[in-house]
Amino acid sequence: MKLTLPIFLSLAVAATATAAATGSAPAAPLTFPQPSAKLPFTVAKDTTILTSPLNADGTVDYVGALNQRLGTNVAADQNAWVAFVQTFGPSILAGQPDALWRMTGAPPLAAPKPPFESYIPYLLRRGSTQAAAEAADNRATREFTHFWEQKDDPDFAAYLLAQKPILDRLVAASNRPKWWVPVVPVDGRSLISAAIPTPGRLRDGVNCLCARATLRAANHDFPGFFADISACLRFAHLLNGPNTIDCLVAIALEQQTDKAIATVAAAGNFTAPQIAALQTLLQNTTPLPSLHDATDTYERWMVLDRVALLLTHHLSPGGAIKQVSTLTVDNLDGDALLRQVNADFDDQLRAMSLPTLAQRRAAFQARAATLESADKTAGDDWSAQPGESRAAYTARIGPALRYNVIPHMSAAGELERRAYSSHQLTTVVLAAAVYKVHEGHWPDSLHTLIPKDLAAIPQNPWYPDQPLQYTLTKNGPTLSISTSLGALELGATP
Repeated sequence: MKLTLPIFLSLAVAATATAAATGSAPAAPLTFPQPSAKLPFTVAKDTTILTSPLNADGTVDYVGALNQRLGTNVAADQNAWVAFVQTFGPSILAGQPDALWRMTGAPPLAAPKPPFESYIPYLLRRGSTQAAAEAADNRATREFTHFWEQKDDPDFAAYLLAQKPILDRLVAASNRPKWWVPVVPVDGRSLISAAIPTPGRLRDGVNCLCARATLRAANHDFPGFFADISACLRFAHLLNGPNTIDCLVAIALEQQTDKAIATVAAAGNFTAPQIAALQTLLQNTTPLPSLHDATDTYERWMVLDRVALLLTHHLSPGGAIKQVSTLTVDNLDGDALLRQVNADFDDQLRAMSLPTLAQRRAAFQARAATLESADKTAGDDWSAQPGESRAAYTARIGPALRYNVIPHMSAAGELERRAYSSHQLTTVVLAAAVYKVHEGHWPDSLHTLIPKDLAAIPQNPWYPDQPLQYTLTKNGPTLSISTSLGALELGATP
């Protein structure tokens, strides 16, 4: 079984999803050995990576370590996540453990007044049919990143006006310096069961802010546009990325914000000082949360914690990895298996750090082929063979086990690279807008911008022989490059 990123993420939150859906703890909470029980592995830097803090049974408390790393000295009034939840209300925490909110140190959560209302319920409340509301919602998605005016979609413009108190509070929330979501294990112990509140409402909020920003730009309200678009970028960069999900959300938020900025810039309505302010905004944004760092911490720690539970007979077998039920757990060399896991993560991190996408892709393919071969060789029966030594059994089954529990980060890395390219293309559109202000027309070619307005034309990291395409349309310039994930296009509204 090839463990793709979506499958891995579903495994990582499976226990949480069940609990969140019912609002209760798992039906069979985990029980753990007494502190005096001897662990079948050594707690050391080359095995468990961390040596403290520890659970009562002597295993590493990865949940506590993550909260210490991210939450130490984060006061509630400095935590943007707290302000975000207070803006949208208790529904954000539906199905989550009560301890999650208490750990922030924030006062008891109250329903906001007025509450946030999604577009479809808003339309239904105003007498729309379900079909008409869904069609209007589909049309409104254009306004998240397109240059538009009130006459283009008066219903959506009225909706954004009705949501003004909520959106203004969201802008204020983005000004807080920290973003910390406490990690709370649903089963009372394991990182794999950690409650992860859905980021969907944050996406909803940023969608509305981007749409309001582009509408404000059409109304020549640059301060309003700049405030909204800056808030969207801050949210993308506030996400501290302890896990892959947060990193991917941050990537999506930044790409959406980039597209909104590029669309408005390509309309040609900005003045030179306004363009300069946007260029400074992009230059001064901190780096996005790193998938490399998330892989090295949350994902590595989660797998090490899962293997520790397996070795101590406290990980429920079955699920997506049916072969686990056939493991002869006591025949595994715990230290050797944990070292294999760490070596596998180290190998993957090296692949993620290679300078070109082609090199990364080749390294990931070679790694996947090796582990997939080991998985096929192991077959469906993972039990120890008669007379098989612990070392031989661990060497035979370890690669297959790792293949099924360690995330394959190649696709996520491509998304990260796409976000970087999106940011580069946005800077090119702004450079072209500067040229238009000074010359009275758009440049005929991007080469015209060099070196005065643009240091260099970005290269296509996916296909070096397919350069960046620059096209002048009746609505302004568009930029596009071909990527392994489809074309990346920014610029004028079609």
